[in-house]
Formats: sequence, structure tokens, C-alpha cells
Amino acid sequence: MAFLIVKGDTVKLLPVAPPANTTVDRVVELVPEMFDKVTGFIDQKKAEDKSGF
Repeated sequence: MAFLIVKGDTVKLLPVAPPANTTVDRVVELVPEMFDKVTGFIDQKKAEDKSGF
């Protein structure tokens, strides 16, 4: 079971489960969030480059 959060063009899945027991489990849970942040950063840089700022 999980919550699906939709905000603009962003979709996040928040699982309703106990916290990860191991470091590996926690890293696997963080991969989608980190991917979203890196993608957002790259998109922001591209927009800045096009606008000249």
C-alpha cells in the first residue's frame, strides 16, 4: 500500500511500510528521488543557458 502524490508534472510514490532495515534497502528507496533531483537540476541549467542567466 502506498500514497501516490501528483504535483504539477511531478509524481511521487510514498510507500506505507516500515523504514528500511539495511543501508542497501535505504539506498534503493532513495534512487528515484535522487534521479528526480538530478533531472530537475539539469533541466534548470538548460533553461538558464537558453535565457542567458
